Amino acid sequence: MGSRVYEWAKAPATGFRHQLSYLHYDPSTGAFADSAGAAVTTPVAPGTSDVIQELTTGEEWSIDNAYTGPAVQSAKLTLDGSTPKVAYRYRSADSGGNFRVYYAYPSGGGWARQTVYAGGQTAAALGITWDETDAQRVYYVTGSGTDRVFVATESGSTWTSQSAAPGVSADRLAVRRDSDGNDVLYLPDTAHDSLYYGWR
Repeated sequence: MGSRVYEWAKAPATGFRHQLSYLHYDPSTGAFADSAGAAVTTPVAPGTSDVIQELTTGEEWSIDNAYTGPAVQSAKLTLDGSTPKVAYRYRSADSGGNFRVYYAYPSGGGWARQTVYAGGQTAAALGITWDETDAQRVYYVTGSGTDRVFVATESGSTWTSQSAAPGVSADRLAVRRDSDGNDVLYLPDTAHDSLYYGWR
Protein backbone atom coordinates (compact mmCIF):
# COMPACT_ATOMS: atom_id res chain seq x y z
CA MET A 1 0.00 0.00 0.00
CA GLY A 2 1.20 3.53 -0.63
CA SER A 3 0.22 6.89 0.83
CA ARG A 4 1.56 10.11 -0.63
CA VAL A 5 1.36 13.85 -0.08
CA TYR A 6 1.99 16.20 -2.98
CA GLU A 7 1.89 19.91 -3.76
CA TRP A 8 0.53 21.61 -6.86
CA ALA A 9 2.32 24.17 -9.01
CA LYS A 10 2.02 25.62 -12.49
CA ALA A 11 4.82 25.25 -15.01
CA PRO A 12 7.61 26.20 -14.96
CA ALA A 13 8.92 24.58 -11.78
CA THR A 14 8.95 26.83 -8.72
CA GLY A 15 9.88 26.51 -5.06
CA PHE A 16 6.47 27.86 -4.05
CA ARG A 17 3.57 25.44 -4.35
CA HIS A 18 -0.09 25.24 -3.40
CA GLN A 19 -2.96 23.02 -2.25
CA LEU A 20 -1.03 20.34 -0.38
CA SER A 21 -2.95 17.11 -1.06
CA TYR A 22 -3.11 13.43 -0.09
CA LEU A 23 -3.69 10.23 -2.09
CA HIS A 24 -3.61 6.54 -1.11
CA TYR A 25 -2.96 3.69 -3.55
CA ASP A 26 -3.58 -0.02 -2.91
CA PRO A 27 -1.43 -2.06 -5.34
CA SER A 28 -3.37 -5.26 -4.60
CA THR A 29 -6.55 -3.77 -6.09
CA GLY A 30 -5.21 -0.89 -8.18
CA ALA A 31 -7.60 1.42 -6.32
CA PHE A 32 -6.98 4.98 -5.19
CA ALA A 33 -8.62 6.52 -2.11
CA ASP A 34 -8.69 9.72 -0.06
CA SER A 35 -7.94 10.03 3.65
CA ALA A 36 -11.51 8.97 4.56
CA GLY A 37 -11.21 5.79 2.48
CA ALA A 38 -13.52 7.04 -0.29
CA ALA A 39 -12.64 5.97 -3.82
CA VAL A 40 -10.78 8.52 -5.95
CA THR A 41 -10.83 8.61 -9.74
CA THR A 42 -7.48 9.31 -11.34
CA PRO A 43 -5.92 11.33 -12.76
CA VAL A 44 -6.64 13.90 -10.06
CA ALA A 45 -6.58 17.68 -10.43
CA PRO A 46 -6.42 20.47 -7.82
CA GLY A 47 -10.22 20.60 -7.76
CA THR A 48 -10.65 16.84 -7.23
CA SER A 49 -7.82 16.19 -4.76
CA ASP A 50 -8.04 15.45 -1.03
CA VAL A 51 -6.65 18.87 -0.12
CA ILE A 52 -4.92 19.28 3.25
CA GLN A 53 -4.06 23.00 2.94
CA GLU A 54 -6.56 25.01 0.90
CA LEU A 55 -5.70 28.29 -0.80
CA THR A 56 -5.92 31.22 1.64
CA THR A 57 -6.51 34.95 1.32
CA GLY A 58 -4.11 36.53 -1.16
CA GLU A 59 -2.79 33.22 -2.49
CA GLU A 60 -2.15 32.98 -6.22
CA TRP A 61 -0.80 30.23 -8.43
CA SER A 62 2.86 31.29 -8.41
CA ILE A 63 4.88 30.87 -11.60
CA ASP A 64 8.35 31.90 -10.47
CA ASN A 65 10.68 31.96 -7.48
CA ALA A 66 10.12 35.70 -6.92
CA TYR A 67 6.60 35.06 -5.58
CA THR A 68 6.12 36.44 -2.05
CA GLY A 69 2.52 35.44 -1.33
CA PRO A 70 1.02 32.47 0.52
CA ALA A 71 2.53 29.11 -0.42
CA VAL A 72 3.23 25.62 0.90
CA GLN A 73 6.57 23.78 1.10
CA SER A 74 8.32 20.72 2.46
CA ALA A 75 5.47 18.38 3.42
CA LYS A 76 6.32 15.12 5.20
CA LEU A 77 4.07 12.13 5.93
CA THR A 78 3.98 9.33 8.49
CA LEU A 79 1.27 6.78 9.29
CA ASP A 80 -0.54 5.85 12.48
CA GLY A 81 -1.56 2.40 11.27
CA SER A 82 -3.22 3.47 8.03
CA THR A 83 -4.09 7.01 9.21
CA PRO A 84 -1.91 9.73 7.66
CA LYS A 85 -0.21 12.35 9.83
CA VAL A 86 1.36 15.26 7.95
CA ALA A 87 3.84 18.02 8.80
CA TYR A 88 4.32 20.93 6.41
CA ARG A 89 5.43 24.55 6.11
CA TYR A 90 3.00 27.26 5.03
CA ARG A 91 3.49 30.97 4.44
CA SER A 92 0.18 32.81 4.90
CA ALA A 93 -0.66 36.44 4.23
CA ASP A 94 -0.42 37.26 7.95
CA SER A 95 2.85 35.41 8.73
CA GLY A 96 5.21 38.30 7.98
CA GLY A 97 6.84 36.36 5.15
CA ASN A 98 7.71 33.44 7.44
CA PHE A 99 6.96 29.80 6.70
CA ARG A 100 5.24 28.45 9.81
CA VAL A 101 5.15 24.75 10.67
CA TYR A 102 1.81 22.91 10.77
CA TYR A 103 0.54 19.44 11.63
CA ALA A 104 -2.52 17.95 9.91
CA TYR A 105 -4.58 14.79 10.33
CA PRO A 106 -7.93 13.49 8.96
CA SER A 107 -10.96 14.55 10.98
CA GLY A 108 -14.69 14.60 10.22
CA GLY A 109 -14.30 13.87 6.53
CA GLY A 110 -11.73 16.66 6.11
CA TRP A 111 -8.42 17.69 7.63
CA ALA A 112 -7.76 19.24 11.04
CA ARG A 113 -4.70 21.49 11.28
CA GLN A 114 -2.64 22.66 14.24
CA THR A 115 0.16 25.23 14.41
CA VAL A 116 3.39 23.59 15.55
CA TYR A 117 5.75 26.59 15.31
CA ALA A 118 5.12 30.23 14.42
CA GLY A 119 8.05 31.93 16.18
CA GLY A 120 10.09 32.96 13.15
CA GLN A 121 11.42 31.85 9.81
CA THR A 122 12.04 28.16 9.17
CA ALA A 123 14.18 26.35 6.62
CA ALA A 124 12.85 23.96 3.98
CA ALA A 125 13.62 20.98 6.22
CA LEU A 126 11.01 18.94 8.11
CA GLY A 127 10.49 15.49 9.56
CA ILE A 128 7.68 13.65 11.35
CA THR A 129 7.53 10.34 13.22
CA TRP A 130 4.75 8.48 14.99
CA ASP A 131 4.73 6.09 17.94
CA GLU A 132 1.75 4.62 19.77
CA THR A 133 3.10 5.74 23.16
CA ASP A 134 4.98 8.95 22.29
CA ALA A 135 2.47 10.00 19.61
CA GLN A 136 3.77 12.34 16.91
CA ARG A 137 7.02 14.24 16.83
CA VAL A 138 7.56 17.04 14.32
CA TYR A 139 11.13 18.09 13.55
CA TYR A 140 11.93 21.45 11.97
CA VAL A 141 14.87 23.79 11.35
CA THR A 142 14.82 27.49 12.20
CA GLY A 143 16.24 30.10 9.85
CA SER A 144 18.92 31.24 12.32
CA GLY A 145 20.27 30.67 15.82
CA THR A 146 22.90 28.57 17.56
CA ASP A 147 20.46 25.70 18.00
CA ARG A 148 18.53 25.34 14.76
CA VAL A 149 17.07 21.82 14.86
CA PHE A 150 14.00 21.43 17.07
CA VAL A 151 11.54 18.70 17.92
CA ALA A 152 7.93 19.53 18.81
CA THR A 153 5.51 17.29 20.69
CA GLU A 154 1.80 17.78 21.25
CA SER A 155 -0.35 17.54 24.35
CA GLY A 156 -3.99 18.64 24.32
CA SER A 157 -3.55 20.40 20.94
CA THR A 158 -0.67 22.48 22.35
CA TRP A 159 2.75 22.02 20.80
CA THR A 160 5.96 22.37 22.81
CA SER A 161 9.39 22.58 21.18
CA GLN A 162 12.87 21.83 22.44
CA SER A 163 16.28 21.68 20.81
CA ALA A 164 16.87 18.29 19.18
CA ALA A 165 20.60 18.94 18.72
CA PRO A 166 22.00 21.54 21.16
CA GLY A 167 24.89 23.52 19.70
CA VAL A 168 24.43 22.11 16.20
CA SER A 169 23.77 24.67 13.46
CA ALA A 170 22.46 22.17 10.90
CA ASP A 171 20.30 23.64 8.15
CA ARG A 172 18.81 20.41 6.77
CA LEU A 173 17.46 17.25 8.35
CA ALA A 174 16.20 13.76 7.71
CA VAL A 175 14.63 11.54 10.36
CA ARG A 176 13.38 7.97 10.54
CA ARG A 177 12.20 5.72 13.36
CA ASP A 178 14.28 2.56 13.83
CA SER A 179 13.06 -0.89 14.90
CA ASP A 180 13.83 -0.06 18.56
CA GLY A 181 11.52 2.97 18.52
CA ASN A 182 14.26 5.59 18.35
CA ASP A 183 14.15 8.59 16.04
CA VAL A 184 17.39 8.55 14.06
CA LEU A 185 18.48 12.02 12.89
CA TYR A 186 20.74 12.96 9.99
CA LEU A 187 21.67 16.64 10.23
CA PRO A 188 23.68 18.30 7.42
CA ASP A 189 25.33 21.66 8.10
CA THR A 190 25.93 22.88 4.56
CA ALA A 191 27.66 26.10 5.66
CA HIS A 192 30.41 24.10 7.41
CA ASP A 193 30.43 20.98 5.19
CA SER A 194 29.48 18.79 8.17
CA LEU A 195 27.04 15.96 8.77
CA TYR A 196 25.78 15.09 12.25
CA TYR A 197 24.10 11.86 13.31
CA GLY A 198 22.03 11.37 16.44
CA TRP A 199 18.94 9.74 17.94
CA ARG A 200 16.31 10.35 20.57
